[in-house]
Amino acid sequence: MSRSRRTVHIPIVQPRGQGALRDAGEDRLIEVYTQLQGFEPQTKEEELQHRAVDAKALDKDWDRVAAPLRKVGLYQAGCAAASAVRKLGIAQPLTALYQRISRLAWIESQRLQPATPQGPSEGRSAELGLALVLLMCASGSRHRQVIATGALGGQPPGTMDDDVEVLPVGSLPEKLRLVATLARHGGLPHFDPKRELLFFTPKTYLEAGQAEDVCGLAEVAQLKDFGVQVVPVARLSEAAAALDARRARHLLPDRLAQLVVVVCCLLAAGGVAWSVLPPAQVPISFLPGGGAALAAEPYQACFTDDGGFYPVPLGRDGIGHDIPIGETLGWRVQIGAPATVASGWLSWGAPKEYFLAQVMLSEHSSAKVMVPTLVGGGPVKVPPGGTWEWGWQLTDREELNRLVLLAQPDRPIDPDALRAALLEQFPEAAGAPNGTGSMDITAAANFVAKQAPGAATFIVQTVERTDRCTP
Repeated sequence: MSRSRRTVHIPIVQPRGQGALRDAGEDRLIEVYTQLQGFEPQTKEEELQHRAVDAKALDKDWDRVAAPLRKVGLYQAGCAAASAVRKLGIAQPLTALYQRISRLAWIESQRLQPATPQGPSEGRSAELGLALVLLMCASGSRHRQVIATGALGGQPPGTMDDDVEVLPVGSLPEKLRLVATLARHGGLPHFDPKRELLFFTPKTYLEAGQAEDVCGLAEVAQLKDFGVQVVPVARLSEAAAALDARRARHLLPDRLAQLVVVVCCLLAAGGVAWSVLPPAQVPISFLPGGGAALAAEPYQACFTDDGGFYPVPLGRDGIGHDIPIGETLGWRVQIGAPATVASGWLSWGAPKEYFLAQVMLSEHSSAKVMVPTLVGGGPVKVPPGGTWEWGWQLTDREELNRLVLLAQPDRPIDPDALRAALLEQFPEAAGAPNGTGSMDITAAANFVAKQAPGAATFIVQTVERTDRCTP
């Protein structure tokens, strides 16, 4: 039996006084079931049949919940049951987002289906059972099968809340005896032997024009012995309470809406986390300058008369590098790594460009902080994996210098704020006039490098002019 399917068995007996004329085989249980659409897979044939019935119901303005019952003569009873259930209503789960919009989806997604090809002639005794099977399925009641007989009326007298009266039906003692006979001979379907099978009836029945209490019938006690509990009810809400069927279950669209909300919350949380976490490290690597400058390090830029330049390798003093004072130190660096097809969705949210800054720290001269700008204005920006090629004219004095290159995503680097932070930590970065005093450029470079997620440093000594540029 499917997870969402719920079944009602409705006892049918012939009216009194016709026993000699009727076929005893006509006393029987008819079975009607319902289940939520979308909860269980259907065969192609079933899907086509259900679509055809729905299309015809829409064209004929039939109640789509009850439309499949037309072929067994129970359509009017199905309409009465669906109307009563809509009036009674059931509470919706707090997290059922779809049902907040489509408030009757819990019943409109059901279709009452006859399990047997033959049904009774149209009558009202099936109304209570059809209403209960709709409530059981909508709520996901732990009771998956019941027996019921009873008609549904209007608003019960003396009640303020929306409710539906359960009215007496004919031949009730005979229906109890029919169920008892089936139970005695093992002919009563029962899906859960650990739980009593509930048999819902009106509270009273008519006997010789007088209203009699159903609980006074001997058949009620007999059925108890067979595991069938008779539950007389005066109102539909009483039966719903006995079935624990007063709150709707989640529908498939509710689950999908919850999934969308969860995904959105996770994305939002990820965005917040991304904004508060320190940015990922940005790799910066020196590239060869070209020409004779084959090493992956800065170079001396030699300028030509036409405004161009060509790179020349820096001088060497042991393992150190030097450059004539007043000359231009040039560099080519790669910022970050380019996105690849293999990275796929992992590159989602990665920076689209990087903002740059350059800092020159010197032993005696004042520290200089600069953000490179384009000719037309605006900061220089480099895409991931892009190249930044720039140059800086050095001071006209002999001293040790340390170049610090910075890169960060999302926003430009503020040179004034960076210089203020450097001076606060290293007051000597303001410069030492007349060659007095000196700054620890290694400590200062380490401090500056921590101000952005991407940094690269290079040490160079300015020496007395020895022009290495050749025409």
